[in-house]
Amino acid sequence: MNRLIQFFVRRYVFSISIFIAVVFFGLSAGTRLGIDLLPEFEIPIVAVNTSYPGAGSQEAAEQVTEPIEDAIATVPGVTDVSSFSGEGFSFVIVQFQESVDVDQAAIDVKQRVDAIVELLPDDADTPVVQKFDPSDQPILSVAIRGSGQTILEIERFAEDVVEPACSRSKGSPTLPSSDRSSGRSRSSSTPLRCEASG
Repeated sequence: MNRLIQFFVRRYVFSISIFIAVVFFGLSAGTRLGIDLLPEFEIPIVAVNTSYPGAGSQEAAEQVTEPIEDAIATVPGVTDVSSFSGEGFSFVIVQFQESVDVDQAAIDVKQRVDAIVELLPDDADTPVVQKFDPSDQPILSVAIRGSGQTILEIERFAEDVVEPACSRSKGSPTLPSSDRSSGRSRSSSTPLRCEASG
C-alpha cells in the first residue's frame, strides 16, 4: 500500500480534520465571491450621444452627427466610425484597435468633441461621451402594448405601475426606458426583477 495512503488510514482522525477544514475554507471563500453578469473586460468602443430637441433625422445628421464624425475620425487608434440619427438625437460609435487604452481613448474623443461644441446648433444639448461597458447593458427588456390605448396612456402605465413594481425588487442596474414612437429615450435606475402587480 502506498505510504501516503497508509499514513492517512492510520491517522484517520487527522485525515477527517483536514477534510473538514478544506470544506470549511472552501465554503467560506465561496460565499465571499463577487457575482457579476459578465467577466471584467473592456471593449474598445466609445459612444457620443447628443440630444437635439425638435430636430428631424436629416437635420440631426447634417448639423450634429457629421461634425462630430469629422472631429473624431482622426483620433489615434480609430478603426471605424459609425452613426445613426433620428428625430431629436444623434448617436456616434467609435471603435478602436484592441491595444488602445479605452480610458485614454474616451478622453481623446471628449477633447475632440469639446473643440467643436460651438459649431453645433444652439438648441443641441452638450454631447455625452461614454465608454461601452457590457455590464451596463440590460439582460431583460419589457415591451408594453395596449389595445385601444394611446401612446401617452401606455407610457403613463409604464411609469406609474411597471417601474414602481420593479423598484421594489433587490438590485438596481441601469435599464433604458424609451418611447419609440416619439424617438424619446431615457434611463432610469430599476432592478432586473419586477414583482407582479395587480
